Amino acid sequence: ALGPAQQGMGEIRVVEIVGVGADPCGGTHVARTGEIGGIKILKRKSKGKGVVRLEYAVSGFY
Repeated sequence: ALGPAQQGMGEIRVVEIVGVGADPCGGTHVARTGEIGGIKILKRKSKGKGVVRLEYAVSGFY
């Protein structure tokens, strides 16, 4: 189900991670992680049971 933020937006992208789920997303995505180079995890924060928020930087930006 779409929440109020997604209703009336027209076409949306749905990102699926097999075994995890599928969600609407308005962000920018790459086809392969090699397109962005190295990733450095800056911060990890628990957002509830089984939910984690990561803050990160890609190579050249840290």
